[in-house]
Amino acid sequence: MNIDSQLKLQAYLDGELKAGQTRQVAEWLDKDPEARALFAELQHTTTIMTGNEPPVKLPVPGEFFWARIEREITARPSPRPRYSWAQWWRVLLPLGAVGLLVALLLPRDAAPGKASSVATLKGMEVETYLPNSQVITFRSESEGVSFVWVDTR
Repeated sequence: MNIDSQLKLQAYLDGELKAGQTRQVAEWLDKDPEARALFAELQHTTTIMTGNEPPVKLPVPGEFFWARIEREITARPSPRPRYSWAQWWRVLLPLGAVGLLVALLLPRDAAPGKASSVATLKGMEVETYLPNSQVITFRSESEGVSFVWVDTR
């Protein structure tokens, strides 16, 4: 028997089902011995629990007791969340690691005072930081080959 069936039997015992569902569960109980056994066990458990439950005595009348609790709840200011260093480290450490990784992977510019030559080769840039250099590119589509010549004369 699955959980939904067990919960339906519990709801039937507690009187929480609609009239149509109540009839269906009653018919099901007539046909299924496993369901009848579980229902009998649930009835027995309910009887034991309600018969042996100690009575609850409030120190003051009920309305006064609950009104006092409600006043205390509404009078208290909502607590501000406090953040500890451990909580900050959980956020800052991964952010710092990502920042360091990005800084290491970003391309660096040429050193100051050095000339650079750039040539575009089918969507890619070829760059050299040699002073007074010239870059010549050649692409042969039929051969599927690209040549890059860097002249430093």
